[in-house]
Amino acid sequence: MMDPFQQALAAIKAAGLPAPTYRTARELLDLAAENGQLKIGKAALRELCGTTKDETVRGHLWQLQSAGIIHWSTNEVVHISFAAWPPVDPALVQP
Repeated sequence: MMDPFQQALAAIKAAGLPAPTYRTARELLDLAAENGQLKIGKAALRELCGTTKDETVRGHLWQLQSAGIIHWSTNEVVHISFAAWPPVDPALVQP
């Protein structure tokens, strides 16, 4: 049985993503915490995606969400959850 990291990696490989989006997915997966969660600043995410445009970043994230690989939301930072991990109960997360 595959662990969540291996499941996420397999989903990324199977999704048929364009090369830049694939690279973004792999880098995000490498940065994710052990629970499959990641918080990243918008500037850092633009750099990771190799762009200066927020629209490009959103395009990568929407492609990954449409493929069922992640869920994401944004406010001051971008919150990313990989679908291969069980959801994190917000009540259990310390501020």
